[in-house]
Amino acid sequence: MVVKGVNIPNEWIDKQCEILDISIDEAVNMYLADVGAVDNEEQNALDEKAKKVKVKHGAESVKERKKVERKREPNELKREIISIIASTLEDCYEEEPLIVENLKISNVEKYIDFSVGDRTFTINLVEHRKPKK
Repeated sequence: MVVKGVNIPNEWIDKQCEILDISIDEAVNMYLADVGAVDNEEQNALDEKAKKVKVKHGAESVKERKKVERKREPNELKREIISIIASTLEDCYEEEPLIVENLKISNVEKYIDFSVGDRTFTINLVEHRKPKK
């Protein structure tokens, strides 16, 4: 059925008439209101009223929190491990089959960068936390 330029499925009309126990005209008007083909003054008034309300999302705290600067303590064990690995790479592989070049400690507790021939490598040292019991 086509009303006001809107194609309304006949199955939908029949289903609504049966479920809601309404007439065909009421079902057609309901469909037209749902798709916005007719102006519903009551709905427009409610929409305007809702647009005027400003909703604040999220909670606001009463006190302003200060940002805490955490001072990171140096990890001496990781520094020692990185230096041992770097010195081992320098000392052990100065001859064939691996010639380590451009050895650089990028971060004294984390990274060692080096190259072998035309290929570049990075060693990343990660300390894992103790497992929870």
